[in-house]
Amino acid sequence: MEGMYEFVGRFIGYSLWRGIRIDAVFIPLMFRMMKDSESRATFEDLKDVDFNLYSNLQTMLNCEPSLVEETFCQSFCIDTEFLGMRKTYDLCPDGASIPVTGDNVLSFLDLYVQHVLYIFSRRAIDSFLVGFHSLIPEKKLQDFSPQELEAVLCGQPTISDEDVEELRVASHCSLDENGAPHKQVLWFWSILARFSQEERSLVLQFVTGNERPPLTGFQALEHPFTVQLGSHMKPTDLPEAHVCFNQLVLPPAGSEEILREKLRIAVREGREGFELY
Repeated sequence: MEGMYEFVGRFIGYSLWRGIRIDAVFIPLMFRMMKDSESRATFEDLKDVDFNLYSNLQTMLNCEPSLVEETFCQSFCIDTEFLGMRKTYDLCPDGASIPVTGDNVLSFLDLYVQHVLYIFSRRAIDSFLVGFHSLIPEKKLQDFSPQELEAVLCGQPTISDEDVEELRVASHCSLDENGAPHKQVLWFWSILARFSQEERSLVLQFVTGNERPPLTGFQALEHPFTVQLGSHMKPTDLPEAHVCFNQLVLPPAGSEEILREKLRIAVREGREGFELY
């Protein structure tokens, strides 16, 4: 199993080395550990992994210190269940006999988070980092913040109005008999400009296979973003995408509103997979 995680680490490292953008879903802690393998998990990191657990522990953190022990009746141990079997782990030597109080609650939460986010997955994380750092040594990443590392590997997390305009300018499209963009192409750009962040990401993923813009802009796409009319399509058809070539094919539509609803349906249905050409 460790070999599989090491392979994934090498794949991520190779993607970063070659400038290949990927849809990697990592918590911020992993980007910190790519940059510095000695990074420790924090209580806030738990929010990205298990928000309900984070909220429950936040209640303990916010409790009046004098009431922590009698309110939660918690010791320095953690109960887990795997394949129907329950097991208790001490978070420190003789942890089951040490009550959590207002004086030591911060130590308890720190040990709890280390156990949940790192110790349980230590072999997998270490193997991943061995693979990643075999291609991208830590010293090569010292000038990057974890956020910059994420942006380089995965792209920018949002699609601004400026990004939409940049994409429009960089795109290719079908032209009408006067050599101007066809009205349905213009409708598409009007629709995209009014879409929410989530819907913009879905459109980008539907057409390009990646929901984030490239760090260096849409000019960096291997194939230009292309919006064209489908001469073979019927008014009842939904938009199609040729992901390998970043092409969006629009069916005939009687109005901008009809096209907008068809596009919404297509990108949401395409969220689970893409028709590749």
